[in-house]
Amino acid sequence: MYPSKRSGIFVFVKEKIKQRIFDERLGNWLGVLLSVGGGLFYAFVLGRMGFTLGVLLLGAVIGTPLLLASLFYPTFGVYFILTVSYFLLGIKRFIPNVPVGLFTDVMMMTLAFSVFYNNITEKNWDFAKGAISRMVLIYIGYVFITFFNPAAGCKLCFIYTMRSMAGYMLFYFIVSYVLKTKEQVKRLVKLWILLSLLAALYGIKQDLIGLAGFEDRWVHADPKRFWLLFQWGRLRKFSFMADPVTFGFNMGYTQVLIAALILGNKRLALHKKVILVIVLILMFQAMLYSGTRAAFVIFPIGMFMFIILSKNKKMYALAVIGALMMGVIIVMPTSNPTIKRFQSAFQPSDDPSYLVRLENQRRIRPWVWKHPLGGGLGATGIWGQRFAPNAFLSGFPPDSGYVRVAVELGWIGLTIYMLLWITIFIEGIKSYFRIRDPAMKSIALGMICSLFTLYIVNYAQQAVNQVPTSLMFWVMAAIISRGSQLEQASRKLRMEEAGA
Repeated sequence: MYPSKRSGIFVFVKEKIKQRIFDERLGNWLGVLLSVGGGLFYAFVLGRMGFTLGVLLLGAVIGTPLLLASLFYPTFGVYFILTVSYFLLGIKRFIPNVPVGLFTDVMMMTLAFSVFYNNITEKNWDFAKGAISRMVLIYIGYVFITFFNPAAGCKLCFIYTMRSMAGYMLFYFIVSYVLKTKEQVKRLVKLWILLSLLAALYGIKQDLIGLAGFEDRWVHADPKRFWLLFQWGRLRKFSFMADPVTFGFNMGYTQVLIAALILGNKRLALHKKVILVIVLILMFQAMLYSGTRAAFVIFPIGMFMFIILSKNKKMYALAVIGALMMGVIIVMPTSNPTIKRFQSAFQPSDDPSYLVRLENQRRIRPWVWKHPLGGGLGATGIWGQRFAPNAFLSGFPPDSGYVRVAVELGWIGLTIYMLLWITIFIEGIKSYFRIRDPAMKSIALGMICSLFTLYIVNYAQQAVNQVPTSLMFWVMAAIISRGSQLEQASRKLRMEEAGA
C-alpha cells in the first residue's frame, strides 16, 4: 500500500499504525519487541535511577499511545483531557514532581494540530464560525498584543500564564470540531456528570472516612494551607481537585446542569430522572463538605435563571416554595458547623474576608484607570510571585476573576473580556429558543444557567482559572455554539428527506 498524493504521508502512517496496533493488537513482531525491550529497559531505569524517573518513564510509555490516539481520533483526546483535568492535582499530591500539566499542554497542542490538519483536507470550518468564535479570536489577539505593553515588566510571567490560557482558548475550537452530532453532545455531557459524580463521592469519602495518607501529609506540609482548609471547626474537603473552592464550584454548576436536565426535558424517562436526582443530592452534600461559601449561592442563582428562561408557571410555584425553605435554613439557629458556614454565605457583610476584598478593589481602582493595558498577564498570580517578587502587582491578591483581568490586562482587556462573556450568554439564549429537540433543549438550558452562575461567582472568586472549570467553561461555550448549528443541520436533513 503506497500513499497517494491526495492522502499524504500522514494518512499512510496512520493506516500503518492502525494496522499494527489496533487491527492486529500488537500480535506481531512489533508487539514482542516492545514488550521484551520495554520491560528490560524499564527495570534498568527503575533499579538504577530511582522511583521518580521510573514513574516518568512509565508515564511516557503510557502517554505516547495516548498522544497518537489523540492525533488520529480527536474525540478520544477531548475525553481524555477532560478526565485528566479532574484528577490532575490529585495525581500531583501523590507524585509531586510528575509533570502532568506539561503532558496536558502537549496533548492540547496535539489535538489542535490534528484539527487543523484534518480541516486542510475536509475544508469545513463551520465549527469555527459564529459570534462566539469571533470574540474568542479578538480576545486572544488582544492578549498577545499586551506582550508588548511597556507597563508589563515580567515577560516570563506572560509566557508561563499564556501557555495554559492559550490551551483553554484552543479547547473551545477543538471541542466545537469534535461535536458533529447530537449524540456526541449527549455523550460529552454524560462524561461531565460522571466525572463530577466521582469527585463528589470521593469528597464524601474524605469527610466520612478521612483523608488518604498522602493527602493528609499535603494538608499539613504548609501551616498556611492547613489554616485555610481548617475552618469553622472542620477540614474543608477538596476531593481530587486543586482546592475546596474548585471542588465546590464544580459541584455547584454541575447541580444546575442536572436540575435543567431533569426539569427541562419532559420526555426524560422516570428512571433516569430518579438517578439524576440521587446524583444531585450527592453533589449537594459534597458541595457542603467543601465549605466554599461562594459555591453555596450557585444553585439558587442557576435556578433563578432557569425559571426565567423556562417560562413555566409551575416553576414559579416551586421557586416560591424553594425560596421559603432556603430562607428557613439561612435564619434557623444551629450548632452544625457545615450549616453555619452555609448560612454565612448569605451574610457577606459579616464576612471579614469579603470586606478585605472590597478594600483591595477600592485600593487598586485608581491604578487600573491609569493603566488601560494593565500590568501584564500573570503579574498577580504565582508566576508574578516567582519571577517578579518585588513588583507592585506580585503582592496584590486579586481574589475576583474580573479584578484579575482588569489588573493584568487593563480596563480595555476587561471590556473585551466582558463582551466575550456577554456574547456567549446571548448566543446561548438564542440557541436555546431555536432548538426543538427536547433533550438538546434541556442541555442548552443547562449550559446557559451553569454559565450564568459562573458569571456571578467570578466576581467573588477566580471561578474559571483552575482546572477542570477552566476547561468546562469552554466546553459549555462550544456546546452553545454548536447546538443551534446541529439543530439547523438536522432540520435541513429532515426537509431534504421529506422532499425526496
